[in-house]
Amino acid sequence: MSDDQLLDIKQAADFLRVSETSLRRWTNSGRLPCLRVGHRRERRFRRADLLAFAEQQPGVHARAGTAWRVGGVGGHLLGVYGSDHGRADLATSFIADGLREGSVCFLLATREVQSDVSRQLRDRGDAARARLGDGSLQMSEYLGSIDEQLQYLESCFDVALRRGATSMCVVGDVLAFKDAISMDGLVEYEARYDARIARRYPVMTLCQYDARGFSASDMLGCLKVHPDTFRYPTDRILS
Repeated sequence: MSDDQLLDIKQAADFLRVSETSLRRWTNSGRLPCLRVGHRRERRFRRADLLAFAEQQPGVHARAGTAWRVGGVGGHLLGVYGSDHGRADLATSFIADGLREGSVCFLLATREVQSDVSRQLRDRGDAARARLGDGSLQMSEYLGSIDEQLQYLESCFDVALRRGATSMCVVGDVLAFKDAISMDGLVEYEARYDARIARRYPVMTLCQYDARGFSASDMLGCLKVHPDTFRYPTDRILS
């Protein structure tokens, strides 16, 4: 694809791994240039403009292969966001890559976060959206205790494997779980998840942390039980 080739809004959204809604907002505000074509004034995007925009925007990544390498490769990552929009974008990027690679995906989050991510995934014009209706994405809130949560995930993964899944990916938005089990409990959960699940199943896991709800010392303690985080460029785990 040449830098001057024009992409429609669905192709551009897939290229940047964002929703069409985000593209419309950015073009309306003048942050991202686009051309208007035809009597319907439909948006068209130059690849060079998309690449330049991605380089300047945290959390936006132009497509150059699979960003997260989730297909069958285990890993336990910590991601950080600082806004509600960043939270949804980080989760959507991770889950969309998993769906495109054929993984069974899980989202552990509040109903509000589930709604935001579902909306972004539906807005995408790629293979990720096509898989939303076949049970490839399962969403739930965190349960009330560490043991219950670990047992629930093991049960889900065992069922997925019996049904033929070869890889899985999980996004966990952990702020609500911390509020339920305390910060010390969250660190214990992360350590037990790493040993009991992340190293036993073909699963790639992204635990999302809200920078507005955790102290620096909290984040340091949690980083210690997410060793795979340091294999990834920081712009892929910050939003």
